[in-house]
Amino acid sequence: MVGEEGHIARSTTVSFSRHDVSIREGADGSPALAGRRTLTAGQVVAIRAVMQLFVDEDIAKGITPDQQLDCDACDQPRPAAGYIRYGERSFCNRCALEYELQRARGIVRTASEFPPTALRPVW
Repeated sequence: MVGEEGHIARSTTVSFSRHDVSIREGADGSPALAGRRTLTAGQVVAIRAVMQLFVDEDIAKGITPDQQLDCDACDQPRPAAGYIRYGERSFCNRCALEYELQRARGIVRTASEFPPTALRPVW
């Protein structure tokens, strides 16, 4: 498949800890994004619903609301339910949700790019 700017692109599925993510890769192996995109309200609702499933799944497994982990994105202790691991980084569910929204919008491509300094969440 030929992607943006004539680069050969391929689609692949990779497993990140708890879920599979489809990524289009450019010829150099980097994620290929078509630039910034606007999400529909339905797309935002769907992403939020999926992220809530991770919280619900962890609570069903016995993780209690008082258990906390340090988030690599916001640098805060946050509830452990719903934490998502992206490679070497672990994000609280709130930051993971924002990361997934920004990734879907084409603002960031990888977890190492999140959060952009100007967009660092302040909870």
